[in-house]
Amino acid sequence: MLVAAASVGITASYFSDTEKSVGNTLSVGTIDISINDQNPWSQQFALKDMKPGYTDYINFEVQNAGPSANPVDVYKRIIIDPLTAFSTGVQTEPECIEENGTWDNAAKTCSTPTAEDNQIDKAIKYDLIVHVFDATGTEVWWQTIYDDEVSIKDVYYNPDNSAYDRYVYLGLIPAGGKMKVEQSYKMAEETTNWAQGDVMTFDIEVKAEQVKGKVVLDNKIEKKDDAYYWKITQADDIQGILTFVPKNPTFDFDFEGYAPSASTSYTLVVGTDPWFSGKTIGTAVSGADGSITLNGDVELSTDLKDKKVWLVLTADWNEAGMTAWNPTQYLFETGLIWYDDTNL
Repeated sequence: MLVAAASVGITASYFSDTEKSVGNTLSVGTIDISINDQNPWSQQFALKDMKPGYTDYINFEVQNAGPSANPVDVYKRIIIDPLTAFSTGVQTEPECIEENGTWDNAAKTCSTPTAEDNQIDKAIKYDLIVHVFDATGTEVWWQTIYDDEVSIKDVYYNPDNSAYDRYVYLGLIPAGGKMKVEQSYKMAEETTNWAQGDVMTFDIEVKAEQVKGKVVLDNKIEKKDDAYYWKITQADDIQGILTFVPKNPTFDFDFEGYAPSASTSYTLVVGTDPWFSGKTIGTAVSGADGSITLNGDVELSTDLKDKKVWLVLTADWNEAGMTAWNPTQYLFETGLIWYDDTNL
């Protein structure tokens, strides 16, 4: 018996459809600011004939313009080289005597001063105020950072490495917007003859960085008679840090810090002006020591571009806005925030 074996090959077919998206692009953004319409910034300032109680000003404007402008976080520092920045300048007999020197009136020179001191950075009181404008020229935010309560040295000198390398955060400038920076330099009233004729040379450096999704909230001080006075409280630890992913389908955030009141329910809110309306980000109860932590991944279905963020008493808030006003119990942003909802 013969058996024939046959092999049959079967080819399977499936329904299918292929689509192709053509010509996609990935563009890299730009960060490029101008100051007082100069890029690079070459302007120089001279504060002359300062005396105890006298004040002079250095004001400038940071522009974040251009067709490809992005929102930027702005920082400022004053650079002073302790080895070369200070000089005696014009010598006087009262200065020489206070510095335990011997004055030669004919030669107008001071010899062998044993207490010579020309570091006038510690004698210059400093205030710093910023005003932020959007691309339409509308003022959207302002803040007082310092108010004559500290010296230049207090603000910018880093004792850990004996260098002037501290940056002060000024805030966020919207794309196409600008920031007006106001600074006053006041010689302290209690400054005595040791500072007569002395000269200090310093540089001002302004740095703009891409938005990284981090902002400090502070228990700011309000003045009822001055709408522009919202001052950062520098003297305590009542503050919080909000970190978030600035470009994401959801608002992925963490908040940690100390609230003004212990064992109290607080709500983190955000909006153009939360007084009128905004979004609830999260709610938590502060600990017995005031510590508070919030985190989450919230579907907001909206961008949060150039917005304010507050930590407020839950009892004072609903989605329509604030229902009461107790600002000493809140924390306020020290710079606007920017979040791009990539699901939109």
